[in-house]
Amino acid sequence: RVAVLTGTGDGIAADPAGLKAKETKLRAFGCEDCWDELVLFDATNAQLAKQKAAWCAAHGVELFIDNHKANAKAATKVGVAVALVPWATRS
Repeated sequence: RVAVLTGTGDGIAADPAGLKAKETKLRAFGCEDCWDELVLFDATNAQLAKQKAAWCAAHGVELFIDNHKANAKAATKVGVAVALVPWATRS
C-alpha cells in the first residue's frame, strides 16, 4: 500500500478542491497508478513533519520517502524503520 502525504501550499487549501489539485499535480508528474491514497494536511512546513510522523505512527508505516530531512527524522522518531531522502539537493 502506498500513501502520498502532502501539505497545503502553492495556493492549495485543505479541502476537496485542494485534494483534487494535488491529485492533478501528481498525475502531471507521471504518477497516475503508483499510489493508493492521497493525504492532504493543512499545515505550515513547521507543522507538516509532526503531522506526517503522526500519520505514519497511526498507520504502521514501515518505509517513508520524503523530500525533506526534517520529515524523515520525525518519521523515524515515531518508529518508522526506514526513512529515505533520495534527492541530494533537498534540505
